[in-house]
Amino acid sequence: LDRDGRIHQAMLPDCMFLTGWNLLNVTLLLYIAIFLPVRTAWEQDFGCNWDLIHFDLFIDLYFIADIGVNFVTGYKHFGKYQTNRLQAFLHYAKSWFLFDAVISVPTTWISFFLGLLCTTNASFLPAVKLLRLIRLVRVVRVVKMFNLPIFQRVRPNPFVFQLCKLVLLCVFIMHLAACAWWFVKTSDDDYARWIAERDLISVGTQYMSSLYFVC
Repeated sequence: LDRDGRIHQAMLPDCMFLTGWNLLNVTLLLYIAIFLPVRTAWEQDFGCNWDLIHFDLFIDLYFIADIGVNFVTGYKHFGKYQTNRLQAFLHYAKSWFLFDAVISVPTTWISFFLGLLCTTNASFLPAVKLLRLIRLVRVVRVVKMFNLPIFQRVRPNPFVFQLCKLVLLCVFIMHLAACAWWFVKTSDDDYARWIAERDLISVGTQYMSSLYFVC
């Protein structure tokens, strides 16, 4: 602290605040990875749900705020934490900042101000879905999350850890493929008849059917 009581040190990556902040980060990334493809593929079932829209608006604000938090977060250099705020600022600016800035573009807020969130105009729907899918790129931040202190403390045998990451990647790819398959299937002319023949009424049965076809 200086004479005015101002803090000149960056936060330690394993402090209580950042531990909670990063746990929220991981939770939101899991939500994006699991639920966003489903909402895009089953657009007609979710419709204009303002509870989900408000949550999406919150997620956009969180990832913008996360950039600010990263600027004042220390980093490990040769086994020691660097907590000088200027060094932390420059380190983040030269490493993850550009990537984080690109994937933190508030697409939901853009759609909101352009009046595209609940549009029924078919000509605008592809743009809405594209803006939504752009957010899926945020899942790449999981790679960054694996290097956080909270995960390093519970990291098992390196072989087991790499195997778990591979399994999770395979599951995620299968999930994306199933959602993409249903998204394409809904554009078929015999879509309604195909659903009726197989009694695929709920989103759950439709998803399992999609997963069956892609596997």
